[in-house]
Amino acid sequence: MQAMTASEFRDKWLSVFGQVAATGKPVLITKWGKPFLQLEPAYDLAPPQDTGPAFVQVRVVSPDTSKIS
Repeated sequence: MQAMTASEFRDKWLSVFGQVAATGKPVLITKWGKPFLQLEPAYDLAPPQDTGPAFVQVRVVSPDTSKIS
């Protein structure tokens, strides 16, 4: 699984979303050297009503939610 820091993700978020949607491979975002977010393809998710299809889902993986800003 590819990993990148939160600051790298901040600069490249749009291309990272496109990469995850195109390749189907998840990307792990780290903050302070620890897992923070995981982007995964969302092929199996039903999109909410009246919206377009979901291509990427974001999962918060940080065990300490007090550090989420």
